[in-house]
Amino acid sequence: MHPNKRDKGQVEVLSGMGATPQFIAAHLNLTLEELKQHYQKQLETGEEEANLQVARTFHEMATSGEHPTMTLAWMKMRAKWSEAPSTAQTDDLEVELETAREKLLTLLNRANRTG
Repeated sequence: MHPNKRDKGQVEVLSGMGATPQFIAAHLNLTLEELKQHYQKQLETGEEEANLQVARTFHEMATSGEHPTMTLAWMKMRAKWSEAPSTAQTDDLEVELETAREKLLTLLNRANRTG
């Protein structure tokens, strides 16, 4: 058994796509031990390589100006942006704040009367 470039690439891609070592070994007609002996690096780096490729594509789409949804998603994930609250959320927040103010004033008035 001689490791070759084609099989190394297949192991890395399959690993990156989430295939189990058992599946990859069977796909290449290898024992699990042979797979691990000759392709351990590809098994270990396949997932990270796949994530990097997807991240590269995501970045290209986000920065191209042609995919505003991807640009917004990038900014939310990488730059910690968040959307402005909706009017309904703002109205709910104002009601909650007013209720909290009223409760606080009630407590303060009670404390002043007893203190």
